[in-house]
Amino acid sequence: MKFFKKHNGNVTAKDLMASRCFISIFDQNKYLSIFCADGHPESIGSVLKKNYAAQNLVEELLNNGDVFQLEKSVSSSRFYDDDFGFNRQFDNLDTMVEYYRECGCNYGYIYAQNEWNSIHITSKGTSPVNLSLLTNA
Repeated sequence: MKFFKKHNGNVTAKDLMASRCFISIFDQNKYLSIFCADGHPESIGSVLKKNYAAQNLVEELLNNGDVFQLEKSVSSSRFYDDDFGFNRQFDNLDTMVEYYRECGCNYGYIYAQNEWNSIHITSKGTSPVNLSLLTNA
């Protein structure tokens, strides 16, 4: 089943709760990723940047599969059950982004070289999101 929302590139108050995202790590020439139900940079971007700044924490998060509600620790986060929640592996960024675009994701968070990178996904392409200014976590 596809969940797709047209997005004009402008973020509105309505988008703050409706934005879906993927969370990924780039390691050993592959991407391991999960889906997240609420993915706006002001919320998820801040939480990832502040609380998941080490590779082992990112790996622990991804090993739990798709996340319904991301919190400051893996133990307090809420994950989908085994029937829906799992992680996905991709060989390249373009394939991963296209997969999640089709799933209706508006943002992507990629942990690579010990830092978080983020992209805004639209029907026209992607653009980087600066996470260094976020302090809401």
